[in-house]
Amino acid sequence: MNSNTSNVILFFIIFPMFFYGCKTSEKQSSATTSVLPIATMNFQDTITTTKLNGDKTMKLVVKEVRKQGDPAAHFAYSVFNTTDQTLLKQGTFRGELVTWNDKNSLKLIPYVGIEQKPSSDNPEDFLKSKNKNQTDIIIIKLDTL
Repeated sequence: MNSNTSNVILFFIIFPMFFYGCKTSEKQSSATTSVLPIATMNFQDTITTTKLNGDKTMKLVVKEVRKQGDPAAHFAYSVFNTTDQTLLKQGTFRGELVTWNDKNSLKLIPYVGIEQKPSSDNPEDFLKSKNKNQTDIIIIKLDTL
């Protein structure tokens, strides 16, 4: 074997060992990676609101409960006299909103789901039907003493 061939063989043996011996350094981060907690779903959300009527003589307290899977809210409402805190009206309702209509009445807005096609194209038939009250707004008059 001549020296040129032995040098080439030696080169191919030593050269890869040089690169295998070198290792890229991995930069260690001093900050630890934080694991984000999995968000839990609220199966029931409750919100309580208080509203005064127009002349501030009555106070409406509404407890709204929204349950997962139910598009409508469940309301428990109470109306109090602001001067002596006596209970004037109390009730429950399932729908979209309970609020003041005017200073002496409440407005309860029902939940409107999927609109159904009327059985007749005649608008007078719809007005005479009993199914129309599903989307009617309910007004509750309050007795003021």
